[in-house]
Amino acid sequence: MNASTIFTSTIVSRSDNDDMLVEFSCKNRRTYTVMALVTSAIVCVFTLFGNTLIIVSVVRFKRFFKTSLYVMIANLAASDLVLGLAMILMFVKLIVTDVQGNIEFCMAARVTVIVSYATSSMTLVCIAADRFMAVVFPLKHMLKTNQKKFFCGLMAATWIIPGTVIIAIAVRLTSGETKDIAVCRTGAINEFSVDVVSVVFMIIVIVVCTILYFIILWTVKVRPLKALAMRQHKKTVKKTLLMLAVSAVFVVCWLPFIISSIITFVSPSFERSASCVREFLIFLGYLNSSVNWVVYGLSNRKFRTAFRQIIMCRCCRTKISNNTLKAQSLPENAFNSLYGLSSNIERISIQPVTLH
Repeated sequence: MNASTIFTSTIVSRSDNDDMLVEFSCKNRRTYTVMALVTSAIVCVFTLFGNTLIIVSVVRFKRFFKTSLYVMIANLAASDLVLGLAMILMFVKLIVTDVQGNIEFCMAARVTVIVSYATSSMTLVCIAADRFMAVVFPLKHMLKTNQKKFFCGLMAATWIIPGTVIIAIAVRLTSGETKDIAVCRTGAINEFSVDVVSVVFMIIVIVVCTILYFIILWTVKVRPLKALAMRQHKKTVKKTLLMLAVSAVFVVCWLPFIISSIITFVSPSFERSASCVREFLIFLGYLNSSVNWVVYGLSNRKFRTAFRQIIMCRCCRTKISNNTLKAQSLPENAFNSLYGLSSNIERISIQPVTLH
């Protein structure tokens, strides 16, 4: 049996023996195919459109999106954008039968998805840590937030570390005898131990973010503030709550998949029946990438203004009217929040842009 064999069986072994068999009868159901096609199309279109807007906004108007939080948001958008590209591969897999049993094509699509969500998860932890510093240790955060090279290096690490590990595992899975069990399904191409590590990683991300945001909310509640610092403090809290909402959406989208995975790990007797359930629930996780940019993009005035300018520039091909963005040159203005000093929030107007 070679790597390009198309498997028609609905029972797949995940180990060298037959102790762990996985039921994949759902792959032949019309309901699954239709849902997969519709979900892939929706995720692909919305993810590519929205996250491209986020990245272009940060790059084009970098004077207004230069602090640590926006660097991390751009990285989160990039990881979601990669997921959108992976959806194209999955869409092709669903409609082109010649590649459905090809392990190299299948593994390429799955590796892209896993790297995207590993990077996205690590970025969410970094964002939670950034918000933690902004609220709990505002002075230290103020001194670090404009060090763009440091945060760009940190974001690069969120790609290099998981990418190296996942690609190494993929190379091992596609070599030797493992080619004989190639089925392009989430629970079939991964070894059991890899599956467990992936789910544990997601649980750790959720727990760490929950702890950090709990400390943040507790600090916001108990810390006394002077009147002059109240306005800037509210802005810091507003940004923090916005990123808390992003993490909450992540939990809502991925928790059902995590729970179903835990059930299959703890009770092997449910492995066969629960595998198809996981195949359906993972699409809810994919939807997370098409929702993130809506939460932190459309809810932020600066992003909304940037979106309008980009769309007007590309669609109307005319001069863009003046729009004003509030440039928060010292986001969270830690020194003022801590000591109650007044701050001047500079208002900067973006000059008209003419396309030549």
